[in-house]
Amino acid sequence: MLRYDSALQLFERTATEPVRVGDVTVEPGQRIAALLGAANRDPAVFADADTFRPDRDPNPHLAFGAGVHFCLGAPLARMELVESLGLLLRELPGLDLAGTPEPRGTFVLRGFTSVPVGV
Repeated sequence: MLRYDSALQLFERTATEPVRVGDVTVEPGQRIAALLGAANRDPAVFADADTFRPDRDPNPHLAFGAGVHFCLGAPLARMELVESLGLLLRELPGLDLAGTPEPRGTFVLRGFTSVPVGV
């Protein structure tokens, strides 16, 4: 799910020294934006990239960043998701969408203002 629709769609970094990105040199002080949403749908990395497949393996998504910029909270976020979703589905096995979720309407930090559900 994180690969398919990451909460964070883009981030910016400022170069502290010259760095080559493809055919371009980014000079110190210049900024570059990484579009995680696009990277997570890269057909060179993900077969059938625009299809939601929760069993996708391998799944080298960038929803938590990478390298020195990897999210320190990623293990906690994964654990919280497994525990809370497992409990929710055990306690409310008939849980289903009861309407159309309302997106927040922002590009960089995605999410929903409401997700109507019922049992």
